[in-house]
Amino acid sequence: MNWWPFAKEPEVAAKDGPQAPIEEIERRAKQYLDDADGGKLIYPACKRCASDAAGAEPSICDHSRLEAFRYLLSVPRREFALLGDPDQ
Repeated sequence: MNWWPFAKEPEVAAKDGPQAPIEEIERRAKQYLDDADGGKLIYPACKRCASDAAGAEPSICDHSRLEAFRYLLSVPRREFALLGDPDQ
């Protein structure tokens, strides 16, 4: 069961340790924000209509999660990585 909505393959995340999901989120969030800043998508996702690009309900839910990570990714010096490492 894939309970983490950002990981594509749970086996890969388990092999690479706790930093793998964080790196995947960071990559996807940066791409999403570039698309939103470039005018390809309506930002915030909650203001989209069904006729808009990525206006389907699953896309809106996924993009809303990525928007929430915008602030986490803006933490200086990647100190957000401490949240994902159990040894920290």
